[in-house]
Amino acid sequence: MGALLRWLVILLFIVVGIVIGVLNPHNVSINVFIQTLEIPLSIVISVSLLLGVIVGAALVIYKSMTLSWQLHQKSKQHDKLYNELIQCKKQLAEIELDKKSQTSSNTQLMEVTK
Repeated sequence: MGALLRWLVILLFIVVGIVIGVLNPHNVSINVFIQTLEIPLSIVISVSLLLGVIVGAALVIYKSMTLSWQLHQKSKQHDKLYNELIQCKKQLAEIELDKKSQTSSNTQLMEVTK
C-alpha cells in the first residue's frame, strides 16, 4: 500500500510538472556564468524538477546507507552483549549449584557430627 501511494505521488508531481511546462512555452534568459541562454520555460521547469528528484534521491540513498551501517553495527554489538549475557547466566548457575552442594555437604557433615 505504501509503495503504491509513493508511486502515485511521484506520478502526480510528474504530471503537474508537465502541465506547468506545457502552459508556459515562453522563452526565458538563463545566465550560466559567462553565457546567457534563451530557453523555453517548460524546459527550465522540467530540468529543475529532474534535478530536484536526483538530489532528493541521492539524499535518501545516503541516509539509507548510513542507517543500514548503523543497524549493522548495533546488531554486532547486540550479538556480543547477548553472548556475554549467556555466559554470565551460565556462571551464575554454576555458582548457585556450588552453593547448594556446599550447603548440603555442610548439613550432612553437621548431622554426622551430632
